[in-house]
Amino acid sequence: MSIIEDLRIMLESPIATITFIGVIIGIIVGLPMFGKSIREIINAIKSFFSRYKWIILIFLVSGAILSVAMWAFTTRIPPIEKQVVQSQSEEEQIEPSAEEMISKGLQYFSEENYNEAINWLTQALEQGCDRAQSYLETSKLNLGLSYNSMQDYEQAIYWFRQIAEQDNTLAQHFLGFFYFLGRGVSQDFEQAVYWFRQVAEQGDASAQYFLGLSYLEGLGVEQNYEYAIKWFRKAAEQGFTDAQNALANSYFFGLGVEPNLEYAEFWFGQATEERISE
Repeated sequence: MSIIEDLRIMLESPIATITFIGVIIGIIVGLPMFGKSIREIINAIKSFFSRYKWIILIFLVSGAILSVAMWAFTTRIPPIEKQVVQSQSEEEQIEPSAEEMISKGLQYFSEENYNEAINWLTQALEQGCDRAQSYLETSKLNLGLSYNSMQDYEQAIYWFRQIAEQDNTLAQHFLGFFYFLGRGVSQDFEQAVYWFRQVAEQGDASAQYFLGLSYLEGLGVEQNYEYAIKWFRKAAEQGFTDAQNALANSYFFGLGVEPNLEYAEFWFGQATEERISE
């Protein structure tokens, strides 16, 4: 702490101020008296106080008034720094409106900062702003896709699951695929079938194929060739080549259907044409 700061703190006390002034007067009076006798010093002090008593009195009163004023100022009026901090904290306590929240969320969304976008969009949704829902779902989907591309499957599953439970078909398909292959989770064919079925019933050809494959091999469900053919056919009719090959094999070997080489040749041909067109 600086000498000036020490002096300022000392002068905040009336007694300290009077004492300080007394010390100054003592120094002024005492400096010329080095080497003199005690009688001479006493006479000099009496002479000084007799000659300057009104000036000394004015100094003492002024010092007392000044110190009282400084004490009142420093104790009743908060420092500028505290006022600024208090003002800032009051501003922080003002909660932004739902529109401001969604505006911030969309800003982060456009910058592909999906974590921050989710934070603000979630708050907007909790405030009753339904417009945030679609952007929130897309942000979570994009985060899941990003983690999937980085092969961080556990994080991908975390985000996909949140929107899969809200009937997002792409997220449901990814969950089925992860459970089927055991990526980021323990391999669980029953869970894979559950999620594939959600999507397959909405017409997704890839999910229909994997559901058919599950019935064909008895993975997560009881083996059932007829159900396998049912789902293979739905996917094959949408041009899904793996399903077309699976359906052709079923007709060729008579799995779930009567063997029929004509149908087998037809679906093998369809699969070949699809691959050539790709």
